[in-house]
Amino acid sequence: MTASRTRILVLQWALLGPLTLFLAAIAARRLPLLLGLCGRIIGWYVTRFWTLPVLLLVLPGIALVTGLVTLSFESNRTSVRKSGDGLWTAAPPGSENRPAIVATTALGAALLAVVILHMLEY
Repeated sequence: MTASRTRILVLQWALLGPLTLFLAAIAARRLPLLLGLCGRIIGWYVTRFWTLPVLLLVLPGIALVTGLVTLSFESNRTSVRKSGDGLWTAAPPGSENRPAIVATTALGAALLAVVILHMLEY
């Protein structure tokens, strides 16, 4: 992986972290062993007004846009490289990282969709 692609993946995971923590606490709150911890996490998010727009909407939105822009720029650049079998192929540089960026971007879109659908429900 190139250094810039690695930084983008780390940034995406950092931006998705608070939302992932909140949704994991909601999913695990019915387990007796984790009830207290999940209650504290959910309570922290609920008692602060800014957590919904910032941690649950804006940060995952930035992660989604970052992934889409990265994939857009990646698909616009191509280079000709010699493959292992001696043939010349046209492939975007850094295309070996593409599955990780696609997976993280799709995860961001799915998590953001869960939050938005849950907001529309209430």
